[in-house]
Amino acid sequence: MFAFSRFLLYFTEVARQGSFRKASEALHVSASSIDRQILRVEQELAMPLFERHPTGLRLTAAGELLLHAANNWKKDFTRVCEQLDDLRGLRRGHVRIATIDAINRHFFSTMLKEVHKHYPNISFTLTTINNIHIQQALISGEADFGIMLNPQTSRELQVRAFAEMNMGIVGADRPSAGQPQRGAL
Repeated sequence: MFAFSRFLLYFTEVARQGSFRKASEALHVSASSIDRQILRVEQELAMPLFERHPTGLRLTAAGELLLHAANNWKKDFTRVCEQLDDLRGLRRGHVRIATIDAINRHFFSTMLKEVHKHYPNISFTLTTINNIHIQQALISGEADFGIMLNPQTSRELQVRAFAEMNMGIVGADRPSAGQPQRGAL
């Protein structure tokens, strides 16, 4: 793991093996190099990380705390690397979008054409449904993301972005019906 420090790599292996010699064999590094790294950090912390016995090494309370933190950091870092790999994979694939009709008609055709210019190997399925069904589609995994009016954050969903839109209502019998217009309500 490239971002895992040399010290933490050495420290976790010594804790796992219980000896500098076994850790040096596993890591293909001299035992004295490993010992120097650990001694340097023990001096900086002003406390030992290992109890040194003729039969091997045993973690101190401070060593246990550090090992726990190092293992958590490794797991978190691995998870972040996986998420970064997912981002790299966005150059191809299929995205399922659920949206309401008012947004679908005018917004998506332009936006999807622009996305397709930059990412020609991404295809889209656009489903027009109401707000409640968008939330259900997201929770069930039928949609990858949804765009709706007044989205509500819940345990299963999280609002990632929010934008305000100006909208108006015109009666069907009005001369301006069907014509895009700007105005304030």
